[in-house]
Amino acid sequence: MLNSYNDNLKINAVSGTMVKNYRKSFFCIRGSNAYIFEEYKPRLTESGSEIVVIQAMMLSETLYMCEVMYKGDFDELFEKEVPGNG
Repeated sequence: MLNSYNDNLKINAVSGTMVKNYRKSFFCIRGSNAYIFEEYKPRLTESGSEIVVIQAMMLSETLYMCEVMYKGDFDELFEKEVPGNG
């Protein structure tokens, strides 16, 4: 009994913690049919706005949660000049 296994056993357990990293970022939960991970231009399907995926975590076989930012807000973080670099 103790040395047997079941190939059909599925455990839906989330491991890890997601923490919001940026003031303008937000979380979204998506299914496996969403286009959030497109290779060239990830987008939120409702708004069509281009986004940057900060982090992602699988919730089940078909659901995942992501921290995302709109691309314009993300790019603003790197446009500010750093004092003493120029």
